Amino acid sequence: MVLGKSTKVVDISSIVKPAITIQIKNVNVLSEDCNYFIKNQSVIIENGVIINLGENLQLDSTATIIDGTNKYLIPGLIDSHVHLKKVKTIYFIFS
Repeated sequence: MVLGKSTKVVDISSIVKPAITIQIKNVNVLSEDCNYFIKNQSVIIENGVIINLGENLQLDSTATIIDGTNKYLIPGLIDSHVHLKKVKTIYFIFS
């Protein structure tokens, strides 16, 4: 007896997102201790995760390039500001 032989193989190509690489160049990055900005850095992000940070990183020709000149990057910052009182279904959330 072979278990799983009749299991249907599912095509996941429609639900798997392709890898996305973003490179932000010339951006000012907040230091780990939050005391200063590290100026003119390149940041490489793959699938939403920072994988490399430094000066003059080699740019990937397949990546989406963002010019961060005169911009600031604060890794890990999440904008969690919401106005739940304005949501009409709020009573269902806490019921």
